[in-house]
Amino acid sequence: MKTVALTKYPKVRIKGEDKYVTDTAAVLSNQIDKVTVGTALLGAINGTAYTVTVENTTPAEGNYCSATWAGTAKMITAIEQNDAATFQREVAASLATAKRRGITLEHLGRQLANGLTPVTYQAMNNAVRNTSNIVIGRGRSGAQAQEDIGARIMKCMGWLQECADGRIPLAKLPAGWKWDLPRLLRDHLTPGTGCHTTVGFDPYNELPCSLDPAMRKRPPAFGLAHELVHALHNMKGVSMDIKNANNESLEEVITTGLPPYNFEEFSDNKFRAHFSSTSLLRMKY
Repeated sequence: MKTVALTKYPKVRIKGEDKYVTDTAAVLSNQIDKVTVGTALLGAINGTAYTVTVENTTPAEGNYCSATWAGTAKMITAIEQNDAATFQREVAASLATAKRRGITLEHLGRQLANGLTPVTYQAMNNAVRNTSNIVIGRGRSGAQAQEDIGARIMKCMGWLQECADGRIPLAKLPAGWKWDLPRLLRDHLTPGTGCHTTVGFDPYNELPCSLDPAMRKRPPAFGLAHELVHALHNMKGVSMDIKNANNESLEEVITTGLPPYNFEEFSDNKFRAHFSSTSLLRMKY
């Protein structure tokens, strides 16, 4: 068992027996580093303050990326650790950052009241639930319906401000907001400090991990690229590893590159698109 750093990218290390190290290095050098976006991904990893160690895994375990909470955006860490004080600070900080960038409280309130947030695993789950408890009654006139919608938006705006002020504690958030708030505020969240990461990778496994046709007999390089995107997110402290009630991880949606994350700097689907003209894009996770 040994650990070897890549000569070109010393922040990328491989741990294992000689054959595993050699074969994994070949995937990194001959496949990932031969694709423009793959070279950029390895360069971005090498530019962080941390290392990623690639180690062997089993078919039963599958590929994976493990890290500490330092790799996750601070609001998500606060939610997952039930840290009410940090959550309040992060909501206030994120709303202030969003405001400086031209995102108003009304815009956010409108999304939460009766709008859309970025995708989940299935489009049917993308609509934000009405959490304002203000119902638009049947038979209402257009003007009355607009008043109802306006009241719903104002209520959500008030809740956002009360979260920032600490008047609505983490334990009493409206249903679904633990998932919806980080999705809406992703670009304005405070990153974690970043951390070292470990990637589990089987260079011989072409078995699918889902029923998606794009996952049938996939080159192992696709799986490694996917996990390296996770690793980069953790190394930069921007992982969005939060799950909704259906156990769907936002981090997986982003890393896969499903819309509207199909133009991320790095994703599974972007690597596939650059790898080969015949590579199928993933349509679901």
